[in-house]
Amino acid sequence: MNRRIWEILGTAVVVLAVAGSATAASTTATATVGPFAQAWANIGRTPAARAAKSTAVVAMEQDLPGTFNTNFVASNTGWTLNVVSGPVLADVFAVTDKLQYMPSLVSKVTATKQGITYDIRPNAVWNWGGRKVPVTYRDFVYTKNAMLDAKNEVFSRAGVNQLGSYTHKGLKQITFKWKTTSCTADAPCGPYADYRDIFSYVYPSFALQGMDFDTMWATCVCGSDGKFVSDGPYYISNYTKGQGVTLKANPLWWGRKPGLKEIDFKLTADTNAEIQAIRGGEVDIANPQPQTALSSLVGIPGLVYKVVPGLEIEHIELQEGPPGNPRVPLLRAPWFRQAIMLGLDRQGLVNALYSQIAPGLRPMNNLIFYPVDTANYRDDFARWNYNPQRAIDLLKAHGCTGGPSKPTAGNTSTFTCAGYPARFAYTTASDNSRRVTGETVFKANLAAIGIQVTDDLLPTAVMFGDQHLVAGNFDAIEFAFGGVSDPGGNNQFLVCNGSQNFIHYCSTKVTKLLRATNTELDPARRNADFQAADKLMAQQVPSIPLYDLPAVVTYRNTISGVTDAPTGFTWNIQDWKWTS
Repeated sequence: MNRRIWEILGTAVVVLAVAGSATAASTTATATVGPFAQAWANIGRTPAARAAKSTAVVAMEQDLPGTFNTNFVASNTGWTLNVVSGPVLADVFAVTDKLQYMPSLVSKVTATKQGITYDIRPNAVWNWGGRKVPVTYRDFVYTKNAMLDAKNEVFSRAGVNQLGSYTHKGLKQITFKWKTTSCTADAPCGPYADYRDIFSYVYPSFALQGMDFDTMWATCVCGSDGKFVSDGPYYISNYTKGQGVTLKANPLWWGRKPGLKEIDFKLTADTNAEIQAIRGGEVDIANPQPQTALSSLVGIPGLVYKVVPGLEIEHIELQEGPPGNPRVPLLRAPWFRQAIMLGLDRQGLVNALYSQIAPGLRPMNNLIFYPVDTANYRDDFARWNYNPQRAIDLLKAHGCTGGPSKPTAGNTSTFTCAGYPARFAYTTASDNSRRVTGETVFKANLAAIGIQVTDDLLPTAVMFGDQHLVAGNFDAIEFAFGGVSDPGGNNQFLVCNGSQNFIHYCSTKVTKLLRATNTELDPARRNADFQAADKLMAQQVPSIPLYDLPAVVTYRNTISGVTDAPTGFTWNIQDWKWTS
């Protein structure tokens, strides 16, 4: 998935009869999805046994919330993307470990000021429970209509909402014109600059008749008959919520033959258990959240341990809403948000968390560009680097009373500002030790300057559910967003009324700049708009960037092909294989 990081199909969607396009295929694939225990009971218990069966086990850190439909708001999570986007549903463009866009489902895409043309690979086909169905222009049309259907809870419509009418040549080429009517600020007319990320993948138009976008694929990626469907190198054969998911090689896959016959993603949510599983040979591949405990994996014989710069901003979002009745009125004040950031020892936390597993990491000081992009990254938020005395002075300058005169460890006095106590709840993942550590450190940091933090720790799946993050049901929340190689992919977090803007932040100047980047095809002008937007946000502090989350992957040295792309380590899953 190239755009992270979160539609009942309308009557305008054309559903095709399968009988006219499907052809029988000889395959031993199981047609329906069973429980994960079926696969796990037969898995080899040692790496050698699994290698003999051409099977591998991946430690899956987080359960899969919502459904396997990653364009559905609640299901656009990192691990769901790792399982589905690329391995099961072929990427339109894959993003390599070198951050290069590589055509996958398509052989060529041509974007002009008039429109965009997709040339679908001639041999690209779907496997629907053993039946071969060509991938065609109809799948692109279906996907566009589903993504634009207002009844559907879509993670992001960016780019899709700029597509207008279409023409096609045969079954394997489609051209969308950029729309010229019904133009709005969020869905402007004209080209979409990040055109390679308009479609992450396409839906099987022929297989989803009568299925509800918001609830389909709750237990599988399958058609309306319950049989699996895939145009990627693997299909989902087993799944049980709370246990894991099994992928089996797709015998009708049109790309390079997968190097493994089966991959089992085993839920291993506890960091210590994950470490023991990889060390003890129960797990072959892990892509863990960077935790201090991972230092015990460095230098282990038989294991490869890699750390690369990530494309995910660990950050704290500060809730300014809901409009008219804000949860914490003080969080609407830029000066109060500035004081919070001044009170956080971000470098101290980074040192504590990463000195052994990702040495040299510095705090993030930008909400748009990553440090790896040296041509565009600016330390805009560095003006609010840790300075607790300056934070206290800022609070007092705005009439706050009752707090300490100087930073004091163990301080229990709290400021009151404009009649409101300087207090808010801090939400983060209770099952992520790194984030729990961050909350604990920052709670002490802010207590020392007279700002009180109360704990609101939730399991990851609950925190990202539609009752909390998506509903804006938090005061301050720490998580990571990103996973995109084009900065425009994160615009919806930051523009007024953006589909992923859950904090009700709204700057008309920032929004104007970011919306301009949607249609600007000149890279220099586009990057200048991004830079100007970040400079403005650094004054307003709608969110506090903490650090660029390093990407870690560790695996047996007898497995080849595993690379850690910052946008997702399964981007080339078909290349994984045992070498001995």
